[in-house]
Amino acid sequence: MIPPGSWLGMLGGGQLGRMFTHAAQALGYKVLVLDPDALSPAGAVADRHLPAQYENREALDELARVCAAVTTEFENVPASALELLARRIPARRFHAQLPHAHAHVPTCRRCRQGRARPRPRRGAPGLGRAVGDSDSRALMTFGLRASAQRAGRYGRAAARWARLLASRAPAPGLRVSYGHDRVPGPGEPAAGGSVKFQKLHERFPNAPSDFTLLYLGSSWLPRDLRPTLWVARRRRAPIVVNQNGVGYPGWAGDGTEAFNRPLRLALHAADHVVYQSLFCKRSADTFLGEPRGSWEVLPNAVDVERFTPGVHPPAGGPVLLLGGDQTQGYRIELALRTLAALLPAFPEARLLVTGRVVAPVESLLEELRLGGRVELAGRYSQRDAPALFRRAHVLLHTKVNDPCPSLVLEAMACGLPVVHPASGGTLELVGGEAGVGVPHPDGWERDEPPSPEAMADALARVLADLPAFGTTARRRAVERYALEPWLERHAALFAELLGA
Repeated sequence: MIPPGSWLGMLGGGQLGRMFTHAAQALGYKVLVLDPDALSPAGAVADRHLPAQYENREALDELARVCAAVTTEFENVPASALELLARRIPARRFHAQLPHAHAHVPTCRRCRQGRARPRPRRGAPGLGRAVGDSDSRALMTFGLRASAQRAGRYGRAAARWARLLASRAPAPGLRVSYGHDRVPGPGEPAAGGSVKFQKLHERFPNAPSDFTLLYLGSSWLPRDLRPTLWVARRRRAPIVVNQNGVGYPGWAGDGTEAFNRPLRLALHAADHVVYQSLFCKRSADTFLGEPRGSWEVLPNAVDVERFTPGVHPPAGGPVLLLGGDQTQGYRIELALRTLAALLPAFPEARLLVTGRVVAPVESLLEELRLGGRVELAGRYSQRDAPALFRRAHVLLHTKVNDPCPSLVLEAMACGLPVVHPASGGTLELVGGEAGVGVPHPDGWERDEPPSPEAMADALARVLADLPAFGTTARRRAVERYALEPWLERHAALFAELLGA
């Protein structure tokens, strides 16, 4: 039996893969999805997603390295990919089941015409038996529950579209749709892409049916993007796009174009584009093209009344915070190696890690002898975020080319200086006063973060003058990135667009 906590691989990222992912995660497993669509349903909920073609050798190597077992979502995965994986992964069950299912596809004419479905041999050892019979039944039960939940979501979406198509021209006035039926509440975990919409929703409530203005975020686009844009044009409702980052080869690999395609569609449909940083504008111009409407640069904002420094600094440490979701393996590896490099100068240093962790870290913790120094805190909601930041002394932000991370602004508002790679929009947010940016090779083809030793040196500089750096970080957040002016600018923009 494969123990909970292990990684399971899925080739294919559709709705069945999404159901499998939810079920596996409920049983304590982690799921890595390989699918060329960067916006695939399963990839969106998996612990890790490789946006690459099924025969991409580097992606298959990574799948074989990480996962204890692999299965497929559908039958047309190339046989060559399955054969390569079967040689690498020590699981006969995988090899016995998958080529058998795949072999029916090109040879059975009745199957191709839809008159029959290939059936696995009775008793054929597959992933379900590798996990365990009871777990397999639980996966099936959870899958049925997930199917019912999905049916509910589809039902709500169908009702919304019925209202959209049947309604007449909306009455005058400002009513904003963010492209989704609902916006996550403050007590729900929210990815960086939807956090800003929580703030907007409090001032400009989401109106998914009778909207007069459509406001979309490039990192939180609806799956029904094209028809949503069509309805907005039909109503002559202004379209605003808040443009975050883009896909580029060093991050998205072979999935770069697939990732950028919906972003390009939204950006070129916009009457006005809000770029979150100069870096966002430059990268979007490079990979998406220039906008057809007006545009401005407006960084993200932070509620400086909620995100405040603690009454007393945390005891002991220093405590480094690695915040957000760790969706790229190098980010947590760099943080762990940086902690190890810092220990000779700061023997009591610890690391607090939040969010999803996509790469196994147990062997690295053992290699670096960091047992007891690293806490994996998991995901958190906006409601819980300030208390989390107050547990740390410094934000260790290891992501390169980060477009405009709200995480950095929240840390600064709580008085945490930031040590980060000197690239992307983070450099603009922190400036040269609220932390230290560490130089590294910069470009689109590869993500090459700084060395752990260079990051540790920067941390030592900050820790040597921590009160001054912390005061400056808080002041910069209040003066430049406070929430109220950001909301007022949106109110003025919406009035301008509706007036026009």
